[in-house]
Amino acid sequence: MLQTWLSPEEFTSWGWRVPFLFSAILLLLSFKARLALLESPVFSELKDTGNTSPTPLRDCLQDPPTFKRMLLLFFGVSAGGSVLFFSSQVYLAVYLKTVVHMDAVTVGWLSAASTVCLFPLKFFPGALSDRWGRRPVVLFGLALGVVSILPLYTALPFFADQLALVFLLQLILVSAVVFVTGPQTALLSELFNARTRYTAVGSPHSLSAGWIGGLSPYMVNLIASKSGLALVGLMYPNALLLMALLVCYFKLPETRRSDLNR
Repeated sequence: MLQTWLSPEEFTSWGWRVPFLFSAILLLLSFKARLALLESPVFSELKDTGNTSPTPLRDCLQDPPTFKRMLLLFFGVSAGGSVLFFSSQVYLAVYLKTVVHMDAVTVGWLSAASTVCLFPLKFFPGALSDRWGRRPVVLFGLALGVVSILPLYTALPFFADQLALVFLLQLILVSAVVFVTGPQTALLSELFNARTRYTAVGSPHSLSAGWIGGLSPYMVNLIASKSGLALVGLMYPNALLLMALLVCYFKLPETRRSDLNR
C-alpha cells in the first residue's frame, strides 16, 4: 500500500522501513496485552496447590504420550499450518511479481485483501470443528492445500489480467489455511494436560513455524533456481503438506470433547 502513496524513490529511500517500525509498535501492544491476561483457572489452582512442574520441558520429553503428541504437532498440525500460510501469504506475492509479472502495487493490494479475509474466515471452520470435531476440519484443510497448490500456481499466469479471478484463486489457498488454523487454538490446548500444556504446545509449534515454515522460502527458491522452473520449487511445500496430512490422518486424535481441567 505504501507503494501506492509514495514515489518509487521515496519507497526505496525510506518507505520500506515503515512496516518494520509499525511492527515494533504492534509488538509493544501485544506485550502489554499479554501482561494483562490472567492465568486459566485450572493453572491457577495447580499453582496454588504447588502442583506445577518445575521442569516442564524435561517432563514433556520424558513422558512418552506427551512427547509423541509434541512430534505430532511439529510434523503435522503446526507444519501444515506454517506451510499453508507461506504458500498463500508469502510466496504467492513473490510468484505474482517475478513469474506472472504483475505490478508490485497491485500484488500488494491483493495480498493485503487476502490477509484481511483471514480473520473473519476463521470463524466458520472454528464453529464447524465445534460441531463435527477438530480432526475432520484440519484434515480437510491439509488435503485442500495438497490438491490445490500446484494447480493454482500453474493457472495464475493465464489469468494475470483478471484480478478478480486471481483473488478468488488466492482465497482457495487462504481457505486451506483457515481450515487448519481455525480449530488449531482449541486443538492444541486439548492435546495436553494442564501441568505441562504451555510448554508442550509452545515448543513444537514455535520450532515447526521456524524450521519448517521459515525455511520454506529458501528451499523453494533454491530448488527453483537449480531447476530453472518456479513450479518445481513448489514441490517442496507440497511434499511437506502431504507429510503433514499423512501424519495427522494416522496419528491425530479427535479432541473436541477433551477435559481441559485434567
